[in-house]
Amino acid sequence: MTALDSRGLAQTPLEDPELMRTLAEQAAEALADAPAEEVIRWATDTFGDRICVTSSMTDAVNVTPSRTVAEQDAELGPRLYGRNPDLCCYLRKVEPLERALTNYDAWITGVRRDETSNRRQTQVVEWDDRREMVKVNPIVSWSQKQVDDYITTNGVLVNPLVYDGYPSIGCSTCTSRVEPGADPRSGRWAGTGKTECGIHA
Repeated sequence: MTALDSRGLAQTPLEDPELMRTLAEQAAEALADAPAEEVIRWATDTFGDRICVTSSMTDAVNVTPSRTVAEQDAELGPRLYGRNPDLCCYLRKVEPLERALTNYDAWITGVRRDETSNRRQTQVVEWDDRREMVKVNPIVSWSQKQVDDYITTNGVLVNPLVYDGYPSIGCSTCTSRVEPGADPRSGRWAGTGKTECGIHA
């Protein structure tokens, strides 16, 4: 039998995907207005070493794609990012992450609702149907100002490119400087209408 915490949420991982989905739905409701620290505490108490933290190029390095750029060019032709950015993102970002997530039951992201229109309905805890795992978004309701204030207060290290006009950092081929006052993600896939790499969409 699964133990429950003070909010009535399961404290230990569940192997059945349907039970995991139910757990995610219950946690989304119970933790909707909880501080990020409390959300993270619930997630780590619940999943232990079966949860991982993922981050973007803005704040960390990612896992390695299965093909080098040279191998991808040889197989699919050069500059795939310009001809088929969705496929390029899948090969260089989505697939490597999915490979890395196979050993986990849940993952923690830095997704925020104010980043793109596709993220407006994101909940603090969700069932990731595609990967059949729980997705935890502790700072989903934070504004950029809250992020900046947290960085300042806690001395968080920031990628220097952020202060050089790159507030949202992706691959070098598809990331350009953003003019002051412009949408922070306008430097990603500029001119294509693309706003998501596919990891969160």
